[in-house]
Amino acid sequence: MGWFSRWTPLESGLIDVYTQTFQAEGKSVAEATTMAEQLLLKSKQIVKERGLQDARPNFGDYLLSIEHSVPEVAARLSWVRAEGATDEDIRQWNNLHALERVMIEQADELARTVMYVTLRKAGIPAEAAAKRVFQFHAKFEGDDSGPVDDRPLPYELKFRILTFTESSYAAAASFRAQAEASSSFNAVIRRAIREKRL
Repeated sequence: MGWFSRWTPLESGLIDVYTQTFQAEGKSVAEATTMAEQLLLKSKQIVKERGLQDARPNFGDYLLSIEHSVPEVAARLSWVRAEGATDEDIRQWNNLHALERVMIEQADELARTVMYVTLRKAGIPAEAAAKRVFQFHAKFEGDDSGPVDDRPLPYELKFRILTFTESSYAAAASFRAQAEASSSFNAVIRRAIREKRL
């Protein structure tokens, strides 16, 4: 891309990562690159809307350092820990650049949307399709109505959930059956946390 690139080194790296991800899902190089660039542009806009473009680096370390003097931070971290997150989880997620965090959020949203649209095209009613999506995809932060086990999880658990999911590929049929028998993927995750499997 050279000196005239429209992307910063961080942005170029993220485009490369997501291009490879979309290619692994069966997209051509051109399609995957376009999707990654669109995801980046949308994420940049969200970062700007949230006022995070100048967020301090190593924000997770900062949060942990001020929690005893800032009640709002203490309340947030108390909830995160009550959901099973550790200080290392808090660091790992929040120390990411704001753009990286938002791109992960948006990639999750894209995956859920694709599954939902696919189910609807297959003739599944809207409510049933939405339920099925959340039997296979975690729901992070947001509306916390509904049964306790189905409520949103903190993003601080994201990487442990990824590791847990990837480790389940060896027993894919069993894991799928477990997800289908549960009210939501979040219920699967909370059960695994309680049983100390995650």
